[in-house]
Amino acid sequence: MARAIQAKIIAAQDQAKLFNNRQMLTNMEPTDYSKIGEENKKFQPFFNLWTTTDVWRKSYKSWMHDAFEELDAQKLEETVDASNKTMAQVIRLFRDKELPGIMKIAEAIKNEVEEFKPLVPLALGLRTDGMKERHWAVISEKVGFEVKPYEGFTFQNCIDMDLPKFTDICVDVGERAGKEYNIETSMAKMKREWEGIDFRLIPFKNTGTYSVAGFDDAMAMLDEHIVLTQTMQFSPFKKPFEAEIEEWNATLLNVSECIDEWIKCQGQWMYLQPIFDSPDIMKQLPSENKKFKNVDKNWREIISATKATPNVLKACAFDKLLQKF
Repeated sequence: MARAIQAKIIAAQDQAKLFNNRQMLTNMEPTDYSKIGEENKKFQPFFNLWTTTDVWRKSYKSWMHDAFEELDAQKLEETVDASNKTMAQVIRLFRDKELPGIMKIAEAIKNEVEEFKPLVPLALGLRTDGMKERHWAVISEKVGFEVKPYEGFTFQNCIDMDLPKFTDICVDVGERAGKEYNIETSMAKMKREWEGIDFRLIPFKNTGTYSVAGFDDAMAMLDEHIVLTQTMQFSPFKKPFEAEIEEWNATLLNVSECIDEWIKCQGQWMYLQPIFDSPDIMKQLPSENKKFKNVDKNWREIISATKATPNVLKACAFDKLLQKF
């Protein structure tokens, strides 16, 4: 009923604006619709009381009895804070209106919210993104009994286990899980980003082979990712991913070194290729020509493989590429 009344008030306010605008366009005296705003102001505490009560009761039931993996702890915290704040305002506004029935309801809901509030850190801790088997095992070991979600597990089961007594433990483990999850997702994000970074090859004159047109995208991403990865290496939460971080750091450093040598080699090859393409030079400098032909053969093989697999990470992982450059 409260929502239906609020919708009518909003519709009336919209109509009032429309009518006043039309009156202004036709040079009519605007009608005074200020009473709509006055009634809206009077009605707001009632609207806030009933809609907050509705949201609170439905949310509480869902949090306690729906599947644990569906519990959104961030939303839970927001709802608790908003409900507490709204009910405090409602009580303050109704205190002088001599409405004991309404006051009783508002105070009852505020008490329910206050009673639930200490459980918020527990929900946030246990529903942190990144909670895995190892984290539940740590909690179980510290509290002295098994704590682990199972089919049909709910937040009410956590209360029944008396876990609120161990909130600090659950919060600490949850925070660690969250920090580890940040590392895990950052690693995955970096690897995904490299999937779209390819070498762009353009034909080089009439040689039948190619050169790389710019290394800027790869270099910019390398700088960012090397710094991020090295930061992870100093993180106290790196242990579950230590080997992966070390391997990824080595991969990035190899790509960086490969690109540095690639740029140098490409510049020299592009300069020398037209020179040694001249029959006169080949005759006059047979020894140097032989050396260049060997370099040219390696270059063409590398570029051919790169054209087939242009992804920067994969291309720089070719066998002994760095040594060849």
